[in-house]
Amino acid sequence: TGRDDTFAALPSRDLADTASAFATARIRAPRLFDAIAAAVRQRLPSVADDGDTSFSPHELAKLAWAFAATADAGAREPKAFVRAIAETAASSHDGRGGLAEAFAPRDLASLAWALASLDDDDGDDNLLDDDDDDSTFRDVVRALAEATAASGTVLRAPEARAQLALVALRWRLTVPDDCPLPLEKDDDALRAVRDHAPALQRDVAAVLERLRKPFVLDYETPEGLVVDFADPVAKRVVLADGPARYLRDAKTSTSRDRYLELTGATRLKTALLRRLGWRVAQVPFFEWDQLYAPEVKDDYLRGKLQGL
Repeated sequence: TGRDDTFAALPSRDLADTASAFATARIRAPRLFDAIAAAVRQRLPSVADDGDTSFSPHELAKLAWAFAATADAGAREPKAFVRAIAETAASSHDGRGGLAEAFAPRDLASLAWALASLDDDDGDDNLLDDDDDDSTFRDVVRALAEATAASGTVLRAPEARAQLALVALRWRLTVPDDCPLPLEKDDDALRAVRDHAPALQRDVAAVLERLRKPFVLDYETPEGLVVDFADPVAKRVVLADGPARYLRDAKTSTSRDRYLELTGATRLKTALLRRLGWRVAQVPFFEWDQLYAPEVKDDYLRGKLQGL
């Protein structure tokens, strides 16, 4: 990735575009993201300074989304880093129309999703529950609702609508105040952005049937989350996690070592399911691919289910 001073000299737009490109491609590049984070931090004014930042609102939103989408694949403390970006966005535009006027609704949706998607540092898949973190999250979501209402903007892209639905659900589960965003399900959007692996799903389905387990394929929870397999009575979920749910490490050749970190989207969905009371078992494709004999697959999945 080159030396850090190389990134320090890059224009702000290039930093945001580079981070966004790697996140979109789901490439895990810790050194690159650490170098970008160091360069970005140098340009973020402290909240106390109430100063301008060299980043545009769109660039701040892209950075926040990229670091949240790659979870802890860089920036060493991604939660704190994304929060710093969000606080910079809020403080830089306070008193000048605020977030709702400075940011486009699509960018506010990305910023809200980024804050919603990051887990606590303890790695227990608990969503943000610190009062200060929630304060920043609430400010961004309220600005999103205000900007959408003021402009009459309708987010039409499935990705944006899915972000909106997940942000609203995250609010409902963790914030006591009434959510300013629509709470109705957006089934079409959430299904359109599904990242399932059909071949893996079929194989796991065959084993579940062989084990006579009462799991429903492509189950949709009452909140609109679509999961690979669910036992609604016992509130158990099995996720057949294919390559699209993992970041790729470009420097590692073997599949087992190349896909180790889940994407931010997968982490958010899993955390929301657990918040809703579902017990979740995840079947990584690179583990499943090592299993050949039917009885070995049976034993593997039986062990996963015993943990629920």
